[in-house]
Amino acid sequence: MKSKENLALVLSITAVILSVIAICIAAYRTSELGFDYQGVLVGILSILVTVLVGLNIYTLVDFRRKENVIDEKVALIAQSLSNINKSELANSAAMEHAIAFIYYSLMGLKDPSGLDFRYLYHSILSLEKLSLLGDIKTCDSVVNMLLKTVAHPERISVSKKDKEHLYVWLSKVKDTEKIERFGELVERISKINSV
Repeated sequence: MKSKENLALVLSITAVILSVIAICIAAYRTSELGFDYQGVLVGILSILVTVLVGLNIYTLVDFRRKENVIDEKVALIAQSLSNINKSELANSAAMEHAIAFIYYSLMGLKDPSGLDFRYLYHSILSLEKLSLLGDIKTCDSVVNMLLKTVAHPERISVSKKDKEHLYVWLSKVKDTEKIERFGELVERISKINSV
């Protein structure tokens, strides 16, 4: 992604330089002219470049603002989930699973805020709640989904602390011997890069 951005930046700078050179050659200034056309053209070009740079900065800030709104919404959902009793555990598991899918859909952004970790975290929370309910069949489905979506764990990087959190929540899953491929999931999580 960075190479595409760098290529676009180099091409943009090259285009601006070539356009200024072309204008200078085409509008050659002689002492007979009383009006400085080159100064006006350079001024117009500099205003256009300033507007484009400002637009890029605004777009970047706006994109980060949208990401913060998503994080706040998910935090509110997670906070409401933490205040439930055992009778609402099934709903809680479904909500954690839904949150995990939100982060899975956002993983293509590769935001440094850790969408990969959040996806894994909420999926494992869902798995833990389903195991408390004794719903082994749905636990199997969640494990299979995780194994499919985390097919290349070496491409995922989380902090050491976050990786420890994943292990803590995996240890809270009940009846792991009944859940098919649970050991494979733990092994796959162990292959995630920790920074």
